[in-house]
Amino acid sequence: MKYDDGTLKNLKDVSCKGYKEITHKVLGSNDSSKLRMYAFFKAPNENASVKVDIIVLCDAIMVVGSELHEPTYGNKMRFFAQAVRTLLLNKNKWKKVCLIYFNYIKSLDETSYNQAEINEVKKSLISKYTNLEIDYVQISNVSEMINKINGYQNIKFLHFYSHGMPSKITFGLGHIGKNIDGPETFTFPEINKINKKIFSKDAQVHSYACRTGNDQKDVMQDDFTSYYTLQYFAGKADFTEKHLTKESAQRRYTELKRGFSNVYLYEPSIFPSDIHSEQSLAQKLANYLGISVFAFKTRSDYQPTWHGNFKKIEINDKNVEKGGFLGYKIWQDGDHAVWNSTGAINGVKGGDTPKGLDNKLTEFKPQ
Repeated sequence: MKYDDGTLKNLKDVSCKGYKEITHKVLGSNDSSKLRMYAFFKAPNENASVKVDIIVLCDAIMVVGSELHEPTYGNKMRFFAQAVRTLLLNKNKWKKVCLIYFNYIKSLDETSYNQAEINEVKKSLISKYTNLEIDYVQISNVSEMINKINGYQNIKFLHFYSHGMPSKITFGLGHIGKNIDGPETFTFPEINKINKKIFSKDAQVHSYACRTGNDQKDVMQDDFTSYYTLQYFAGKADFTEKHLTKESAQRRYTELKRGFSNVYLYEPSIFPSDIHSEQSLAQKLANYLGISVFAFKTRSDYQPTWHGNFKKIEINDKNVEKGGFLGYKIWQDGDHAVWNSTGAINGVKGGDTPKGLDNKLTEFKPQ
């Protein structure tokens, strides 16, 4: 056997079935993408060889963004916690998985996740996944992420746990002040860099980042409720009322007209459809890959991550900032990140903002 780096290996125990089929397993530690198999009696001969592409199967890939935007006691490890929870819950279904995580500076004491935090993650998974069953991959940008994903075949699930903005998964939010469109962000130009052939027929992509299914143009707009607005004047003061239904607004308009002359009723000018979900990153990704993509139109809410009773593991981390324990009114002075040996207690849910939008995890089907 000859690998693409020139390494030669004589196979002593080859599984043969007649003269047509020879199988050979390549260890996961081998980085080769191709090999050439020779069949001979005395010496290798190119005329009696065949080139073989090495296929690495993977059932599920979890991608974890950095937490440099809100690195508090409860927030710091929330993305990792959700990925670990998902991997443990699906161990009986998934035989080979990959955990990709964003880190930036070579010295792990100065980066998003330090060595102690990464060790706790691995400790949580080691009882369920052997080293041959899980790949741990540290990366620093989206290009590296895509290259790693493209190296697998027959992927059934791809999950993203990260910060996000409308139609952007911002894996590095907080790393660089102006990196919203930097090398750590996955958005429209990166879609067609993914090899669509690597996914199984019924594969799914799940994004638990904020607003992946939302393409609102004003990222600061936080209310898309369609209000019927009433405006009227009393002396030098003016008043405004908002109503959710036309019937309610019309009744109130009639009442006000009895006492005021300057009463105005305005039709809604803002609609939930203004987020243009049909143009969102989730929909474009579904169209390109030909599989369903599940994403939120609202912000995602990671507060349920630690809701419940569990034995808290406190990991030393000098970069953890002072702040509240996520989901609880408990103040923490920093320098530690909370962890649970089985990851998150509960899954991610849809947030309450922007208002007026469906906050459920929405399925975007190929169109």
